[in-house]
Amino acid sequence: MDTANALLGFWLATAAASATLLGWVIVAGRKQVSDRAIGAALIIAALAMLYVSFTQLIPQAYDANFTTNSLFLWLGIGFLIVVSLRWLGNKFSDLDSLKSSAVLVAAAVTAHNLPEGAAAIAATVQDLNAGIATSIAIAIHNVPEGLAIAAAALAAGYSKSRALLFVVIAAGAEILGSGIVFVEVQLLNQLLIAKLLTVVAGIMIALSVIELLPHGYAKFVTKRDSTH
Repeated sequence: MDTANALLGFWLATAAASATLLGWVIVAGRKQVSDRAIGAALIIAALAMLYVSFTQLIPQAYDANFTTNSLFLWLGIGFLIVVSLRWLGNKFSDLDSLKSSAVLVAAAVTAHNLPEGAAAIAATVQDLNAGIATSIAIAIHNVPEGLAIAAAALAAGYSKSRALLFVVIAAGAEILGSGIVFVEVQLLNQLLIAKLLTVVAGIMIALSVIELLPHGYAKFVTKRDSTH
């Protein structure tokens, strides 16, 4: 293990994780956010999560030599997690549907960021140029992830400070993931990371289809264009 590269990889992963906060800044920068704006943000966030799932997360499974059956198995587990959490939330929680969705979105991105942070530093340890490229790619798509969390939280009626807390927790998970690998680079191997990212892809696909797109559309076409 190259200690110098590992430390640099940790800081690269931290910088990439910090880009998540830009999503909150975009949403919180407006004094008033209309229902149509929130609806559009939710739809954009859903499309971004679908794009990340199909172009970045799932391809990593193929890189790890997943079979088609294994791929659908791990995707199905992620999908089932969302359905189960939604059922449990409706049965035992006093949160309304939008608030449950906001919490699920934050939880999904947080779960996704943990192995993602590990992947960023692992790539840097193996090859510095690959680590830099990976970190830049992660930083770019962390912005819509922060947007997804903040938009869902505001749509559910949470304050901007609470939305910021959700975003900070998600960003912190990515830093934690990189920190774990910094301590022990062999702890997460490529196959395990691929499995985790595929499960998270299933979670993000389910959230987009079941939660974000329906709520986003409902907000976007609302007759009463209220503000938050």
